[in-house]
Amino acid sequence: MEAELIERNIYRSGVETLKLAKYIAENYCEFDEKELNMMDIFWDAAFNKSWLYASNEMVENMFGYKAGKNMMSDFGEKLKNEFEEDVDYQIVTKNNEIIQKFYSGNFRNRKIPGNRAKYYIITGETFKSILQSTNT
Repeated sequence: MEAELIERNIYRSGVETLKLAKYIAENYCEFDEKELNMMDIFWDAAFNKSWLYASNEMVENMFGYKAGKNMMSDFGEKLKNEFEEDVDYQIVTKNNEIIQKFYSGNFRNRKIPGNRAKYYIITGETFKSILQSTNT
């Protein structure tokens, strides 16, 4: 009940929840710059029904896939078999806004993979389901 009241007051006040969360994280939880950048990446997908790029690093390190040339193909098969395309995930090109934003704003200065690479964007719910299925 208290959480609902707080959420309604935040909504009515016009404060953007991401800005508020980042303020709290930085000033009260001592988040570093990397953690604040992660909030930018994950916030919309987790709370605003937006999309999240399933990068090679995410698929390997968070979802437990073995690195190699078939890793993204194997991940794509999981998505195809367990989720609904265009609802739970999408296959996009490297020109997709989310992909461009990820590679232009990343803190490791990675380059966008080549033209033959597969790019998957997933919803926050799909992200959560995959993590739960891998016991992460």
